[in-house]
Amino acid sequence: MNSGIGPNGLEGPDEDSAKAVADVTSGNTVSQYGEIRKVPFYAHVRSDQIGVYQDYLNRAFAICPTLEFDENDHRLNRLFQEATEKDALHELDLEMMMRQFVNTNGRLRERHRADWVERVLSRQADGFIPDPWDIIAAAFVK
Repeated sequence: MNSGIGPNGLEGPDEDSAKAVADVTSGNTVSQYGEIRKVPFYAHVRSDQIGVYQDYLNRAFAICPTLEFDENDHRLNRLFQEATEKDALHELDLEMMMRQFVNTNGRLRERHRADWVERVLSRQADGFIPDPWDIIAAAFVK
């Protein structure tokens, strides 16, 4: 990130760098033609991984049915470690799927517990599952 003197007279990121940070936290990318477009958060997840991700989520549900873990919970850390080392899954994907579950209306999320991964990957038009980029923006942009 480039530094410079900001509009308030203090040293900090220049306008282009600040915009780049805003674009990253919103999930936007700028194409070579200068248009901003949304990048699907789970675009890299292959269809043959859906069941594997769901298996790990089911194991997390067995440990803590609400998925509201303490951040230092060793059981969750071991589960994530196994997912990344044994099955080459992305820890951030599992974490985001869990956060989406926690941030969804209780009745609706319980109805889709068994097919949660497929649900978040398809982002069906029902609109009750929070967008991953919105969760990231809420956590990092204050």
